[in-house]
This record gives sequence, C-alpha cells and structure tokens, in this order.
Amino acid sequence: NALAHILRKKGIQRGDIIPLIAKRSYYIMVAMLGILKAGAAYMPIAPDYPKDRVQFIVQEAKSKVACVFGYEEQLENIELIRLDALELENAEGTMRQPIACKNNSEDLCYIIFTSGSTGVPKGVMITHGNVLNYCHNNDNNVCHATIKANYKKIISVTNMVFDIFVTESILPLLNGLTIYFTNDEEVFSQSAINRIVTENKVEVLQTTPTKMKGYLLDKNQKDYLSTLKVIILGGEALTVGLYEELRK
Repeated sequence: NALAHILRKKGIQRGDIIPLIAKRSYYIMVAMLGILKAGAAYMPIAPDYPKDRVQFIVQEAKSKVACVFGYEEQLENIELIRLDALELENAEGTMRQPIACKNNSEDLCYIIFTSGSTGVPKGVMITHGNVLNYCHNNDNNVCHATIKANYKKIISVTNMVFDIFVTESILPLLNGLTIYFTNDEEVFSQSAINRIVTENKVEVLQTTPTKMKGYLLDKNQKDYLSTLKVIILGGEALTVGLYEELRK
C-alpha cells in the first residue's frame, strides 16, 4: 500500500508501465503488488541484462519510473525508485492504508519481453483478465487440476521475467498458499531446496527440466522428493530419463 501511494504521488496513472529490475528478494513481491495497486502494469527485467538491452526495453515501454533492488546501473530519462531505500515498513499510517482500485479486467497487468534471439526484443502484454483466468480456481483450469485446493505451500525458484513466475507469485497469493521465496544463491542449490522443502513441508515445486536435473545431482540431498506432492515441469522438452528418475 505504501509503495502504491508513493507511485500515485509521482504521477503514475492507470495503464502506465513500470519496469521492475531486481535480484531475488521479497522486494519483488512488494513491487509487483504495489505497482498493481497503483493502477499500473509491472514489467520484470533481469538485473543481469546488459545495460543497453535494459535501456531499450525501458524506452520501448515509455516508462516514467522504475522500481529497482540490487541494480546499480544508471538509466537515461527515467527515475529509479530504490526499494530498499524507501523504509516502507516505517511509512506513516495514511500511507499504509488500502488504495482505491482504478483498474478493470481489460487493463494491463504485466508485460514481459521476448529474448530477442530472432531480432529486436518485443513486449508481450498480459491483462488482469488473462491473469485472473489463469489463477482462478475452477474445474476447467489446468493449473488447478495440478495444484489442488488443499495444497498450502509452494517454493519459488523461477526467474520473474518468465510467464510461469505467475504460478509462484500471484496464483498462490490469490488462493491462500504460502510462498517460500528462494534468493539468488538458494535457487541453484540442491541442498538449499532440500532444506527449505523438507523443513517447511512444501507441497509444490515448479521448474524447468534442466533445473530439475540440477536438483537431482546429489544423491544425499533428495529427501525433498518424498515431501513434495506435485512437481510441475515445463518450458522445454521433458526427457523419458528424467521422468523415470522422478517416478522412482
């Protein structure tokens, strides 16, 4: 709420696009929700992207401000709001109050840019209606056929610049799940994943087959496999070998 009020005071309007450039931290969630509450759309950008690529994306989106954490580059023609310098926890009472919604289902929720491997990167626009349709728990929803209504805990290991990050962020929050958000070191550590999942009895893991292979390398760090209730793999081909190893 405090971030949303700050953005409104900076002149952010319904439909504006705000880049989110941040390393893995709870600040990502704060920024996503604050931007949406302000009426704008968030646009995730990986902080390790080359500066010229970041500048290009920001200019294409005609952004006025960007929310950043752990990103030290200076960008042209845009104000950078450093999330860790705002002291949001100490905001005055009025700044922490709910803020009136300005959006409808046809408004933009977020924009992601393609890799640009076949040319200039292009933005893909997703509306609030699109996201709600994906996150809403109903019998016809493929995601909820996998993530059952009685599941309450999910671990987040996906880069926010990918579409499937919604499954680890907005979807669980709308359906009462707790998110265990890995940092930049934990996300590549099988021992960290093993510890987080087993200690907290996490039920859902979503990742790519390639990253899943990395989580299976240490045979002494596989207790988490018997704790999880569902593993969602996507984004690339699933080999028969990996499938059979997980089925064991």
